[in-house]
Amino acid sequence: MTHPVKKIKISISIVIHKPDISVLEKVFIQLKKAIDHVNNKYPSIFDIYIIDNSVDNPNENKSHSLLNVIFSNSENIICHFIKPKKNIGYGAGNNLAIQQVISDYHLVLNPDVFVEEDTLLQAIKYMDKHSEIGLLTPAVFGENGKRHYLCKNNPTLFDLYLRSFAPNFIKKKFRLRMMNFEMRYKDYGHEILDIPAPTGCFMFFRTSVLKKLEGFDEKFFMYFEDSDIGRRILKISHSAYVPKVKIIHKWARGSHNNLKLKLVTICSALIYWRKWGGIY
Repeated sequence: MTHPVKKIKISISIVIHKPDISVLEKVFIQLKKAIDHVNNKYPSIFDIYIIDNSVDNPNENKSHSLLNVIFSNSENIICHFIKPKKNIGYGAGNNLAIQQVISDYHLVLNPDVFVEEDTLLQAIKYMDKHSEIGLLTPAVFGENGKRHYLCKNNPTLFDLYLRSFAPNFIKKKFRLRMMNFEMRYKDYGHEILDIPAPTGCFMFFRTSVLKKLEGFDEKFFMYFEDSDIGRRILKISHSAYVPKVKIIHKWARGSHNNLKLKLVTICSALIYWRKWGGIY
């Protein structure tokens, strides 16, 4: 008697806030291709959660429609559209999905990240093979093909100053420190284990580990929630940077160009410092 093959369950949460519809459409299209690629190899079920933190968003219906149009013809994809009454923040938005998911793996994905066709398949293969890993972080490239160095050491207030506020002559003086912060002494062409502060734009969790952490710390409205959860995960599990898992990040560097977002960054940095310490 043959037993039915167990379907792998993947949940995905994407928090949006007044998104660029053309970018979001590309994100969804690329994600659909990656899901289809997984389905060719694994019996699988995907739950996609879109959490719309926008207030008075004229494109809300377009976001909802995109979700339905791109994913509606797939029997193994279930879509959920969550609309909080106000902008509750990035971590709290993701937590609305994390609290209700029942899955093997959960992906936290930025709405400006384009996955490759084999991105999800490579992530699943790695996590299936390495049961000790609770969080996988990918190789990140810009749209110009340039590598982003996003495996980082634990941030300090001085590192925040250097990266976001220091004039160029100060940055040049502390260039080696900034490179060390980005772990440039590691070979990004090979696996790196137990990254202190992984990127938040693509976080592929083992759901059981993520549930133990109870998701993101909602004290962080936006920024540093990824550094915080990366640090917490190492207390109960392990993380891995896997270069075979590749993504493209349309990185706007909003906190560097917008005064309001700079203030949010400073608030989050102070919350992080009060929790973990580290000035210099």
